[in-house]
This record gives sequence, C-alpha cells and structure tokens, in this order.
Amino acid sequence: MSYILGIDGGGTSTKFEAFDQQTGQSLFRFTKGAGNVTTNLEGALLNIREGYAEALHTNANCTKIVLGLAGWKSCDQPFVHEKLQRIFEEASFQVYSDIEIAHAAAFKGGDGILVLAGTGSVLFGKNKEQSLILGGWGYLLGDELGAYWIAKQSIRQLFHQYEQNKVDEEFANSLLDAMGCHQIQECITVFYKQSVTDIAQLAKVTLKLVNENNATAIHVIKTGVALFVEKIELLIQRLHFIQPLAISFAGSTFTKNDCIQHYMKERLKQYSIIWKNQEEAAVKGCFYLGLTEEDHVH
Repeated sequence: MSYILGIDGGGTSTKFEAFDQQTGQSLFRFTKGAGNVTTNLEGALLNIREGYAEALHTNANCTKIVLGLAGWKSCDQPFVHEKLQRIFEEASFQVYSDIEIAHAAAFKGGDGILVLAGTGSVLFGKNKEQSLILGGWGYLLGDELGAYWIAKQSIRQLFHQYEQNKVDEEFANSLLDAMGCHQIQECITVFYKQSVTDIAQLAKVTLKLVNENNATAIHVIKTGVALFVEKIELLIQRLHFIQPLAISFAGSTFTKNDCIQHYMKERLKQYSIIWKNQEEAAVKGCFYLGLTEEDHVH
C-alpha cells in the first residue's frame, strides 16, 4: 500500500504520519525530537533522518514526503533543501512552513484564513494561487494575542495602573500570586529572570479573570483582539477574498479560550464568515498538500 509521509517539525517534537495515497487513512504514526530548522538545524535533520528510516522500515512503499517545518521561512532554504535531499536521496519531497500545513489541514487544501495563537501568534491566508503569512515575528517583536504577549501586556497594564494610583486589586493580586510576588515592584525582577515559557503561563491568569468578568483583564484581551483583527482585515484586503470567507482558529490560546473567539467574532461581524473548527492535526495537511501540488520547494 503506497503512502504519503507527513512530517510536522515543531519546536519540541517532530510528528511523522503515513497516509494512504488513495484514501488519506492514517497507516502509522510516531514522534521524534524537535524539528525547528532555524533554532537547531543539526538536531532537526538528525530527527528527520531517523524518522524517515523508521518509516521505511515499517513500510518501504513511500511515494512522497511532505514536510512542514518550524523555522522554514527564516532558514537558509537552499542549504536546508540540499541537506534534506541527501536524507531522502531520490525520493520526491516538498517543504513548507509549519503554519502552511496547519492551514492545509484546517481547509483540506482549500482557501481560507488560519489564525494561530499559542505562546506566539501567526496568520496564514490562501486564496486560489495567492498566499500570505502575517505575524510570527517572535515574542520581542510581535506575536500579538499569543500567550507571552497577553502576559507581558497584563504586567504592563499592572504597572500603568500603579503609576496612575488606580490599581485593580483583583487583577493585581492574581498576577502577584502567580508570580510569587508581594509587591508590584518585585514583578520586574521576576519577569526578567523567567523564561519565555514561564512568563507565557501567566496568560492563564488573565484569561481566567476574563471569564470572571474582570474589566482590566477584558481590556488586555480586547486590545490584543483589535491588533489581531487588523491583520485579518489586511489578509482579506491583500488576498482579495470574496465573501463569505472561511476562518479557522488554531493553537491553544485560541482553541481553549472561547472568550477570545467571542471578541474576535464580534469585531468581524460586518463580514460574512464561515467559522471552521480545526478537526484534524496539522500533520494531516501534509497529505492534502501532497495531493494538490507539484513537487517543488516554497
């Protein structure tokens, strides 16, 4: 039974899944280590090499490999492509960014806008032959509405209130408790000592307060939603979408928080939008892209 091998290389793990070329049925799957080709190229290539060997050992009848790699858009693509060619030898393969395969999974290879927010955030739109990525600039330069951004904005809002002598006690006490601080000034030291992942966890505090109708937390989230909606409208404009258009949420910050989806839908209610749920894992997008495109590198 011939199959398309999907490889979803992320920052912490690389997912391998084989899909029957005719039906798309999953034949087997497994996971290896990180697959980001910008932050750790050698490690990513090693994991891809080992995973490919394991797939062939399981079933040698692989007709095509489709990869979605974190860091693909910012790496030295010709160099990485050459390295992949050595791994796959004569086998046919295509390479995309991780957001592109997530989009293909959401829309089964069709048109629409995928809005993704986890620790960071990014948007990808595809309309016929045109496609465009917005955002994804990282936690220092952008990533509006990602978990780190929410946490950072929450702390900034806390400092702003402190300077105005108008501190929201519920909001302040919740953040201080989560950061292990007794006074607002202590947040500075904690913030700069902790990792991006640790800071991003503070977003859960703000989102919990949103569900409890805390005005400050709602203000933080609505500010992020407004910035994010600007990017969605820019995608609609630049890719010349005709309504109704399809939009899908992805990433834990969106999919686990109905409040964010609610505020975003409110901001976009002037458009005719079909809201789609992310029903399949991103790696399934490799199957759809393998079926619908010729062999080439993006």
